[in-house]
Amino acid sequence: MSQRRGPGLNVEVDETWALRVVRRRLEPSVVLMVVGIVVMSGLDAIFTLTLMGTGQVHEWNPVMAMLIERDVQLFAALKTLVTTGGGVALAMFVDHSVFQAFRVRRVLEFFFVAYSILMVYHLSLMARVFLQ
Repeated sequence: MSQRRGPGLNVEVDETWALRVVRRRLEPSVVLMVVGIVVMSGLDAIFTLTLMGTGQVHEWNPVMAMLIERDVQLFAALKTLVTTGGGVALAMFVDHSVFQAFRVRRVLEFFFVAYSILMVYHLSLMARVFLQ
């Protein structure tokens, strides 16, 4: 513990606090879910752009569709930023509750399962379009 003083400031700082938070928060299962979500989100973007290039599918999300039409690089950057930022935020609060109704871990698990289902859907579309 160290003390920091300044005008109107008297704070005790525990230098090991951040290390304890990281050790406690970043359980292997949580890290794997976040990494999985980020990777599947990237694959979602690649599959979406590939399939859109065939002209046989369109983007369901109207915001992302607008971004794709405007600037594909902006679409990719924003999708990566939002997914990674959201995954890290969920990981940091994984032991908390949302509106005292359910655990944040369940939200993370939901997104992991949802992206897994989306990957199966994308792969089935890719097979239908490219293996005919």
